[in-house]
Amino acid sequence: MLAVILERVATPAEAASGCEETFWWAAGITALAIVPCIVLAGARAEARARGRRPDPGVTEEAIAESVA
Repeated sequence: MLAVILERVATPAEAASGCEETFWWAAGITALAIVPCIVLAGARAEARARGRRPDPGVTEEAIAESVA
């Protein structure tokens, strides 16, 4: 999506504008991606505060292996 914004430039002035527009799209996408991270971190902290244990079948090692 970000490449498409830069792809439609024809002049140097449009290139500068395209870079600015791409920056704001990237900033917006990043802001939207941070929201679920904050919500999930809060839910995990709340579960620990209540004394709930995470699912024993899902270990931190299993999560690390699935991400790698």
